[in-house]
Amino acid sequence: MHDQLRSLPCERRPQSIAVFPQGWAYLRSWRTFRWFLLLLAPVVASVVAIVVRDRPWWGAGLLGLLGLAVASALFVTLQSGMSSSNWGTYFRTREPGRYWLDVAILGAAYLGIALAGYFW
Repeated sequence: MHDQLRSLPCERRPQSIAVFPQGWAYLRSWRTFRWFLLLLAPVVASVVAIVVRDRPWWGAGLLGLLGLAVASALFVTLQSGMSSSNWGTYFRTREPGRYWLDVAILGAAYLGIALAGYFW
């Protein structure tokens, strides 16, 4: 997807490349979309936990939208092998340490969102 960036040194790559519209390619086929739906299951369960316990509906909606955004970013980052933030753009094959640090940060945010509905 970003082959022209892969050949550039880290310092010359653009920062904060958006996940979408290039990320739509990973959600178009059923083969990968079903894995995205499986990734969303804990977020949906967290939203249901908020609704079942009679918490405000806006909290459930906000948590669902935030969970969808973080899950989308995590999914596209894992599928594409490229992470991009304000720290830089890194590839799984060229800079695995920085790439997996970005994935760990997204994963921690995802885990926090997935657990938030049970503790709120």
